[in-house]
Amino acid sequence: MNYFEKMKIKRECKKTGRMEEFKWFIANMETLERDIIMYTTTLESSRKKFEEIKRNFPQDSKEYIEARDEVYRWSVELDGCYGKLKYIRPNQKSDIEYRDYQINNYKGKLQEILSPNLDLRFHGTPIYSAEQIIKDGGIFSLADRYDSYRRSTDFKGQISASTGKTIGRTLDIFSDIIAYRRCLPCGCIFAVLPKNKEDANLRFRYII
Repeated sequence: MNYFEKMKIKRECKKTGRMEEFKWFIANMETLERDIIMYTTTLESSRKKFEEIKRNFPQDSKEYIEARDEVYRWSVELDGCYGKLKYIRPNQKSDIEYRDYQINNYKGKLQEILSPNLDLRFHGTPIYSAEQIIKDGGIFSLADRYDSYRRSTDFKGQISASTGKTIGRTLDIFSDIIAYRRCLPCGCIFAVLPKNKEDANLRFRYII
């Protein structure tokens, strides 16, 4: 975001009495910009190291896999930063109040109305990942998107998902509902159905 874009946002915040929110936004923006510089430098370094490893070690070696995963690790971090950069904006007081209300109420209401026999599953994700899911037309794990990335929370071909009974885990950890602390919109929860009976019996994961 350039100087003129920031000044435009500042004028709008001043006009609407949100200068504290603007200061919070700028602080988060500057942190994000510093992170992008740091992750870019680290990614370039890990790529150089990986190129050297590829010349000296086979693909099934520990050295090769660890060096490859370092490239994926910083690629994931950098892609996340650019995703946040696309959506970062000054908060609205009403938005924060609404999300705080959902934190305290939404989980309980869902658990009340959802039948324990329902096979519906829930996958939470931050806003920038939700955009990618919509573009892809499906939900894919980091291991799928980054060639069997070992530090992914899910295995290749699988995604994390909760049941109606355990949806609190999705809301609290994965939906990014308190992203306003970083001046970002709330994430999303996708409702999906298991592929088969075996998937339906899994507690937190099912295979796409």
